[in-house]
Amino acid sequence: MKLPRKITISGFEVKIVYKKKVVADNDECFGYYDPPIKTIFLQKRMYKTRKMETFIHELIHAIDDVYRLHIPETKTNTLALALVHVLIDNKIKLF
Repeated sequence: MKLPRKITISGFEVKIVYKKKVVADNDECFGYYDPPIKTIFLQKRMYKTRKMETFIHELIHAIDDVYRLHIPETKTNTLALALVHVLIDNKIKLF
């Protein structure tokens, strides 16, 4: 499954943009969610598993933003990893 250019979370449109280089807080990274513009930025060139991990991680940030959950980064990391393993273990393909 190929990612769409945008997703909707409870009525909020979140754009998905691929970039050659993603920078957050002056550091290069695989992905970044920008809350003010409701956009997930993902590096163009990533292996499938890394792409899935990064997308899910940034999606959790977007859900956190929309619902104002205030999930700490450590829990975002754990949730993303757990969801990736559920998808892999059950052979559910996102990409």
